[in-house]
Amino acid sequence: MESATVETESSTFRQPSLFDRQDKLPIALFLLEVSHLDARLLELCLSRSTAHRIRLVADMASAEVVLIDCDRPKAEGAVRLALSEPRLGIIGYASTPRERHTQFPDLLILGKPFKIDQLTQALTLVSALKRNVSPAPAVKPPASATKGPSTAQPRPERTSRTRAYEESHGAFGDSVWGDENDLCGNLPDLPPTRPAHLPEKLFFNPDNYLIGALRNAVQKSRASGEALAILGLSRLIRVHSLPERVCLSSFSGTRLRPASMTQLPSGTVKILADPGPQQDVGREVRYTHEDLLWNVAVWGARGRLPKGCDPYQPVRLRVWPDFAHCFSPPHALRIAALWVEKNASPIDIATELHIPQRYVFTFYTAAYFAGLLERRGDPQLTDPRRDRRARSEKSLHSSRLERMLRKLLDAL
Repeated sequence: MESATVETESSTFRQPSLFDRQDKLPIALFLLEVSHLDARLLELCLSRSTAHRIRLVADMASAEVVLIDCDRPKAEGAVRLALSEPRLGIIGYASTPRERHTQFPDLLILGKPFKIDQLTQALTLVSALKRNVSPAPAVKPPASATKGPSTAQPRPERTSRTRAYEESHGAFGDSVWGDENDLCGNLPDLPPTRPAHLPEKLFFNPDNYLIGALRNAVQKSRASGEALAILGLSRLIRVHSLPERVCLSSFSGTRLRPASMTQLPSGTVKILADPGPQQDVGREVRYTHEDLLWNVAVWGARGRLPKGCDPYQPVRLRVWPDFAHCFSPPHALRIAALWVEKNASPIDIATELHIPQRYVFTFYTAAYFAGLLERRGDPQLTDPRRDRRARSEKSLHSSRLERMLRKLLDAL
C-alpha cells in the first residue's frame, strides 16, 4: 500500500495542493480517531521539522484534513463522520493497509509505522484531489450568506460542523494512555512450533530507537567508569556508574514514553561526556540503570522483540523487576511470577498463561535490556561484577509478593 501511495502521489504531484496556496499557512490536521500516545508522537515529530507546513488543530471544524487510525475499534464511525464533511481530506493508517483499504476503499491508507515525509506526501495528494472536486474555500461562504439569498449549502455545512465537533470529542475522542494496543501493538500470535520464516514485523532494530543509545551509554559508562550523557533530545539523560549506577534526567514519564517509541533518524542522538545538569538538579528524576532501561524498552517494544532474539528459545527471569519504580505492562505480575520459577520460551509462557504473545514479547524485551534474563550466549547487559547483595535485597523485597502470586496462579 505504501508503494502504491508513492506511485499515485507522484502522478498527481504537480497538481496544486494546500501546500501551494498563496497564504503559505500550514495545513490544519485534526486527529479524529487516534490514541493519545500516537498524538503525542505526531506532536513531537511535527513540532520539529514540519511546523511550517503542518499544524495540529483541536477540533474538526478548524481542520482541512483528518487523520484516522483504521485499526481502532471506532474507526468505522470516525470515517463516516469525516465523510459527512465534503470539504475535508481524509488519511488513514493501519498495520495492514491493504486489508483496511478493502474496508475503507475511499481512503488513502498509510502503513504503520509511517514517516513524516510519507504523511506530507499523503497530505499533498489528498488536498490536491480535494481541490479538484471542490476548489472553492469552505470558510468564507457562511458570512456572505447572511446578505445574499440562501444557497442551501452554507447552513447545512455549519450544522454538520457543529455536530462533528461534538461527536469527535465524545464518541471518538476518549482514547487513553493505558490502551493496550498502543503499548503492546496488535501482532497476531505465532504458531506453537517454529515456522519456516518469522515475520519481519516481529523484530525491531534497537539502534533506531532511544533504547539503543541508552544501552550503549550504559555499557560505555560501566566499562570506563566515566559519566556520560545522551544529547539530541528535548531533555538530557545523564548516565553515571560511579559511585552509583544511576541515570539522571528531567524527562517526565509522559515525555519519556513518546520519546522511547519514536524511531529516531540516524545521528539524532549523541553520547558525550556529561556536561552536568542543564536545569535545576532538584527537577531531575533519579533512576537505576535497570529501571530506566526497563521503562524505555517496554515503551519502545510495542509487542516486538529486539533483532536477533528468538521467541522459541527458553530463558529464565533471574530476579523480579522492581515494579515499585518500573512501568508495569499488561499481565506483568503473572508473567514474572511464572517465569522466575522456570526456564521457558516467550511462546511457552503465553500459552501457559492463556494470554496473547505480544504481552510476553513486551515483557521479554524490557527484561532483556534490563539484564534480567538468563540465556547462554546472550549479548545483553550482563555484568559479572553485579552486586550480589543488591540482588538478594531485591529478591527479599519481592518474596512476599512472589508467594502471594504463586498462590493465585495455583488457584487458577
